[in-house]
Amino acid sequence: MLAYVGLSPLESAMGTLTVITGASVIQARKDGYVIPTFVKEVNKEGKYEGAYVGEPERGFQQDVVSFDANSLYPSTMITLNLSPETKIGTIVEKDDTHVVVKHVNGKVFKLTHEKFLKFVKADKVAITKAKALFIQKNKGIIPKIVDKLYAQRVEFRKAMDKSRRELSKMKKSDPEYRNKKLESETFWVKQYTVKILINSIYGYFGNKYAPLGDSDIARSITLTGQAVIKQSNKILFDYVKNLTNNENLRMEDVVKYNDTDSSYISIKTINNHLNKTLCDDTGKVSQHTYDVVQGIEDHLNTEITKWAKSSLNSHDPRFVFKRECIADVGMFLEKKRYVLHVLDDEGIQVNKFKYTGVEVVRTTIPEPVKPYIKKIIETMLLTRNLGETNKLLNETYDIFKSLSVEDIAFAMGCKEYDKYASRCSEFNTCKGMPIHVKASYIHNKILEKMNLVNKYELIGTGDKVRYLYVQQPNRYGVNAIGYKYYYPEEFKEVFKVDRELMFDKIVYSIIERFYDSVKWKAKKPGMAVQTDLFDLLAV
Repeated sequence: MLAYVGLSPLESAMGTLTVITGASVIQARKDGYVIPTFVKEVNKEGKYEGAYVGEPERGFQQDVVSFDANSLYPSTMITLNLSPETKIGTIVEKDDTHVVVKHVNGKVFKLTHEKFLKFVKADKVAITKAKALFIQKNKGIIPKIVDKLYAQRVEFRKAMDKSRRELSKMKKSDPEYRNKKLESETFWVKQYTVKILINSIYGYFGNKYAPLGDSDIARSITLTGQAVIKQSNKILFDYVKNLTNNENLRMEDVVKYNDTDSSYISIKTINNHLNKTLCDDTGKVSQHTYDVVQGIEDHLNTEITKWAKSSLNSHDPRFVFKRECIADVGMFLEKKRYVLHVLDDEGIQVNKFKYTGVEVVRTTIPEPVKPYIKKIIETMLLTRNLGETNKLLNETYDIFKSLSVEDIAFAMGCKEYDKYASRCSEFNTCKGMPIHVKASYIHNKILEKMNLVNKYELIGTGDKVRYLYVQQPNRYGVNAIGYKYYYPEEFKEVFKVDRELMFDKIVYSIIERFYDSVKWKAKKPGMAVQTDLFDLLAV
């Protein structure tokens, strides 16, 4: 499918440069344009301003609702008509009386504010947040491609949803079940492929080797995207403030976090003002909540469209926000790291925890230990009780001590083993060697020393390695040991696993960050018990 989109060889279809350039050539030819065949260096460093990610409001957050900007970057390209042939220049200087514009032909024009605004209105010029100017009289090559691909993805999603609904009514024993399942999966792959392709167009313009690369377009996408999310914060805050007539309301009381193209807000202030709760008597999201959230979504989309027309002079605003999840409680640790207890996910009633960026979902954490860590975090969120959470942390500590060595070992891919191993001598490892690579090297050296090479496989570059911290002093003076599949029995006679350190790194370090987020005092299990007055009063 990708090869056909860009008229590229099959083996080149996985590279966005070839596909997007090919698609641009096709559209350009339809529109009567000839695109350049040489590669110009757009930006030698290839670095541009990225997405806006806000600093989260830490601690327990109640009645959280997230709103997602649908396909933010593609929508920005269409809204501003961003395309190489529609760019007419950039604003290079602006003061109280004049605006200086550098045209794409190299000429510089100094216009009064009045003349500049007249020019912008008359020629339908979009002004991006990167101070680039794009004419909107005719739709550009790139917006046409993005619009077409977006419509195609919508059709694939509709077909996928239809297929999934039909599949849900069938039994696995039905003769057509297998074909229907394959059909559903195929549509999912197609819509996802198109999604990735659309989102990669931004990267294409920032790529210094792209024939149509353009730094003004790349920066216009990211900076305008940033502005959209920041403006959504203001719109959401003003809406809640006006609805509740609360002059003392602060931005952080409403907006809890921004993540690239999403805004997470709390409607607790609204519920308190209306004397309502998020859930009904059954524990499900109430109709009142749905009505409030729909009102917010409608207002947000109306206002962001007005803003795009007035601030960007867009004649085809495409920014649309859609409500994603509704959660009764959540916790934001830092940028890109948070946990939500979701009760509604895009209109579907659920009861699940959403983990984003938290270590517990990473592959390095031992799988057998993850359920215990999650239970502590989830108890913390649902009860908000220090005593109950501490009790579970202590119980987890006792369980952890009884788990097998294989159940508590870290797991990581061993990259560049040869690079580091070549710089080591016997048990003297080189500086800067990652701990899992060092543990792998020690494993190999000990197998050689103990004549076990024929019994156990050596670890090499690309292998999956498991490793453990071991107590010191020991015969070889090491602090960690790795293994490939099973922990060698012979190692158990030489090394004693440092379970305290393993618990600290695997469990306690994660939980401590959660405690710190809500300003709870964390105490390591296994240490001497000290009674704290605040522990007695914990709720």
